[in-house]
Parts: sequence; C-alpha cells; structure tokens
Amino acid sequence: MSAFTTRPLTVPLGRRILIRALAALSEDPEADVELILDELETGRNQGLLLRAGEGKDACGVAVWYHPGVTDAFVDANLLHIDPDAPAGAAEALIDALWETLLANDNVEMIAARVREGQDAIRATLLGHGAVMFRRNLMVFNLLTGKLRRVPRPQGYSIVSWKNQHDDQVRALAPQVMRGSIDEVVVADAQADRVGEALLRIRHNNHPEYSECVEEATLVALDATGAVVGYILTTREPLFAVLVDVGVHPAHRRRGLGRALVSAAMQGLDRLECPALVLILTEGNTAAVRLYEQLGFETRDGDETAIWWRDGRQHAWQSR
Repeated sequence: MSAFTTRPLTVPLGRRILIRALAALSEDPEADVELILDELETGRNQGLLLRAGEGKDACGVAVWYHPGVTDAFVDANLLHIDPDAPAGAAEALIDALWETLLANDNVEMIAARVREGQDAIRATLLGHGAVMFRRNLMVFNLLTGKLRRVPRPQGYSIVSWKNQHDDQVRALAPQVMRGSIDEVVVADAQADRVGEALLRIRHNNHPEYSECVEEATLVALDATGAVVGYILTTREPLFAVLVDVGVHPAHRRRGLGRALVSAAMQGLDRLECPALVLILTEGNTAAVRLYEQLGFETRDGDETAIWWRDGRQHAWQSR
C-alpha cells in the first residue's frame, strides 16, 4: 500500500485538486474554486490535502466550514478522492480529517456530505461512528404550479411575523425541534440555539442566509393571541428558501402547518417569485407528505454523514 501524507490546504497547492473535485458538481468549477480559496484565506474554510507516496500532486482533498460563532459544529462540505488514487486513499483522508477535527475538544458534531459513488469514503465515515441521512431538495415552481389554497383552521389567525412576536418564537422553537430528526442532523436545530438562530435569520444578520421575505415570514396565533406556529422564508435571486416551519406540539394535526406554508406561498406568488425550495431530511415522513400534498416535487440529494461526540446519531440508525 502507498504511504499517504496530509498537509493543510493552501491556495498555491489546492487549486488543481479542487478543480478536479468540483468538475462533476459545478457548471463553473473554476469560479467555485476561487470562492473556496477566498474563504480559505479569510479563515471561513479549512482543509487538508492528501498525497500518495512521493507524488507531488494531491490525490484527495477535504474542505470544512467553521461558522465562526462556535467551533462546536463542523460542516465537511467537500470530500474528494481522485478515481485513480491508490487503494486506501479514502481511509487515509478521513482518518486524517477525524484526527484533525477531534484534536479540538470543543467539536461536538461533524456533518460530512457524501456524493454518489464515494463508497470508500462512505464506509470509512461509518467506521468512525457516523450515521447516514439523506437530505432531499423539494421544489415548487410558482410560475407554473397550481397554488392550493388551504383554509385557516378555526380558532387561529396567521399574521406577519413582527418584532413583538420574537420572544414567543424564541421560546417556541425548542419545543418544535425537541426529539425531531433535524435536531440530530442540523446544527442550528439544537434546542439551545434554534430560537436565536431563527431570530438572527429574520433580522438579516445570520452569515449563512439571505434577506428574509416579510410577505412569507409569518406566525400563527391561537384565540388568546399566543404564537403557536411560525414559518420563515429567505430570498435568493431566482428562488425563495423555506428555512423552517414549526407548530407547537399541542396544536399539531389541525392543518396549521399546511396553512402556514400555503399562506407563505401566496405571499411569494404576489411578489412574482419564481420558485420556493427547501431541504428536507428523508425520514421526516409527516413533512414529506405535507409538502407533496401542496404540490412540491422531490429531487434526490446527497447523503450526509452525521457524527456526534455523545453518539446521539445512533438512535436514528434503524428508523
């Protein structure tokens, strides 16, 4: 077996392997490589290069993202081994990645995207205790799709999410997420941070999200005026993103979530937004059914390997 070595990813050394890694994923790999390298220089991204034997060129690369707010959650958003790399390259890359990340005692969670055909990388991640979850894209074309108006459940109102609702949403969000599959798969869905993350997105100061769409960011109120549900949407140039929708556990199975999504879609339609998209974890069957009934189409996504230091991912292994 070839002896492998790793070293930190740098701008001068990383360009060629990154172009190869992104060639099958991007319409403009060179532009995407420049973005990665820019974020490498600013510290938003970090990475490793893998070399085999005495070879001068890298045969593998790992790139991960640190949000900056905390180093507890790591997103390894690019893992690549060249097709002609020697046997054992995937194991060497993932072993080095794990050793590097876990040298930081603060790291609690690692999410690693696994593309189709990366069987050796997948197997090595599983060997390190990760569990695979598939995250699918769901899309509704607002230009050609037929909006299905959903009546508001009796006793509730749906209104624009205003500042006076923030504290109630902050308190409600952990109750919505607790025990859900997304609490394992999505870093921002943790009970101790989901409420604050939603408010940062709504007030346009979250580094990973675009501007909030007020016409499609709503709350559901019960007869007393208390917030019992919410939906949050942001806008990209060609589509809107449904970031999150949640209903208090005591108010579920009454059609309130469906009514919130329908109201948001109507707001986006009035703005002549072309499409609404969301990312949904496979296994969240109730949510999949809701969106399919509203006319969303599912487009398969890549698997994501999820690892938690406390092992909570294993509770979902057989579900």
